[in-house]
Amino acid sequence: MLMHDGHCALAPPDLGDDLGDDLPDLDDGDLADAGSGNGHAVAAAAWEAAPQTKYAIEHKRLMWLCKVAAGREDDADGAPELDFDQVEKLAAYGESPNSPLLAAPYAVRVFSRKRTLREQDEKQSAALAECIATARRAVADIGARCVHELSGEAASDLSGEIARVRAAEETSADRADVQELAEETDAAEYEAAGDAVAAAEEAAAPFAEKHEKAERRAAKRNRDRDRAMAALKRVEIEIRALASATEPNAGRQAELEDQRQQRETELAEAEAKARSAGDALAKAQAALDEKLAHLRQLQAKKEQLLEDQLERRRQYEAEMATAEGEHETALLDLALQALKRRIATKQSVEKQRESLQALEQALRQQAHTRAAIDAYDHDAARTGMMTLGGAAGLLVLILLWLIV
Repeated sequence: MLMHDGHCALAPPDLGDDLGDDLPDLDDGDLADAGSGNGHAVAAAAWEAAPQTKYAIEHKRLMWLCKVAAGREDDADGAPELDFDQVEKLAAYGESPNSPLLAAPYAVRVFSRKRTLREQDEKQSAALAECIATARRAVADIGARCVHELSGEAASDLSGEIARVRAAEETSADRADVQELAEETDAAEYEAAGDAVAAAEEAAAPFAEKHEKAERRAAKRNRDRDRAMAALKRVEIEIRALASATEPNAGRQAELEDQRQQRETELAEAEAKARSAGDALAKAQAALDEKLAHLRQLQAKKEQLLEDQLERRRQYEAEMATAEGEHETALLDLALQALKRRIATKQSVEKQRESLQALEQALRQQAHTRAAIDAYDHDAARTGMMTLGGAAGLLVLILLWLIV
C-alpha cells in the first residue's frame, strides 16, 4: 500500500542480481519474434514451462517494481514483509527500560535517535524520487520497444495500448511543430520590433543633437541679456548718485545719459536675441519630444510583444508537457500490459535491470528507516518524558524557593 506521501509502506521484494534469471532463456529477438506466426505461442509456452513457484515470485517482483515506477502501485502484491531484525538494528534505541528510573535516559536516546533517522529519511526521500524518475523512464522504454518491435498476434493483443501510444506520439509531434513554428514567428516579430526601435533611435539622434545646440545657444543668449541688464543698472545707479551730489557736474551727467541710452539699446538687442533663442529651443524641444514619444511607443510595443510571446511560450510548454505526459502514460500502460500478459520477455527488461534494482534498494532503505523511526517503546518513552518534565518542574520550584 502507499503512504500519504506516495512512498511505499512495505519493503519491496529483493531483486538481487538475478532479476529474470529464473525465467526461461529466450533469444535476443524474442520481443519481435513473439508476435510473428506461432512465435507468440512458443514464447508463451516457454514462459509456462519455467519453474512455476520461482517464476511467480519473479514475475510478481518485476510487476510490483514496474507499478511503483509508473505510479500505479495500488496494492502490496509483490512486496514482502519488513525484516524486523534489520529494523531493530537500524533503530538502535536500545533495550526497553525495566525500571521507571531508566525511562528518562531511554526517552533521551529515543529523541536523539529519531532526529537522526528523520534526517536520514529526508535524504532517502530525495534519492528515492530520483530512482523512481529513472525507473519510470526505463519502464516507458519497455513500452517504446513494444511499439517498434511487436508484430503479429502480440501486436494484435496490445493493439489498443499501441494505438494510444501512437496517437499520443502524433499529438506530441503536432504540438512540437506548432511550437516550433510559433517560435520562428515570434523571433521574426521580435527582431522586426527591435529593428523599428533601432530605426527610431537613429531618427531621434539628430533631433537630440539639434536640441542640445539650441539649449546651449539659448543659455548663452540669456547670459548676454543678464550682463546687458546689469550694465544698465550700474549706469542708472551712478546717475542717481550724481543727481544727489551737492556739486552738480553737467559734463558727467551728459556722459552718463549717453551711456544709459547705449546700455538700453544693448539690452533691447540682447532680449530680442534671447527670445529668438528661446523660441528656437522650444521648437527643437517639441520636435525632439515627438521623436522620443514615438520611440517610447515602439519600445513599449516591443516589451509588450515580449511579454505576450513569453506567455504564449508558457502555454505551449504547458501543452507540450501535457502531451508528453500523456505519451509517457500510454507507454507505461503498454509496458505494464506487455509484462502482465508475458509478451515482454526477460530480455526486453534487461536494460532496465540496473534502474529497477536501484529503485528496489531505495524503497527498501526508506521502508526500513521509516519503520525504525517508530520502533521504540512508546509507553517507556512517554514515562521518561513525564519524568524529565517532573524533574524540571521540581528544579524550578527549588530555585524559586531558594530565591524567595
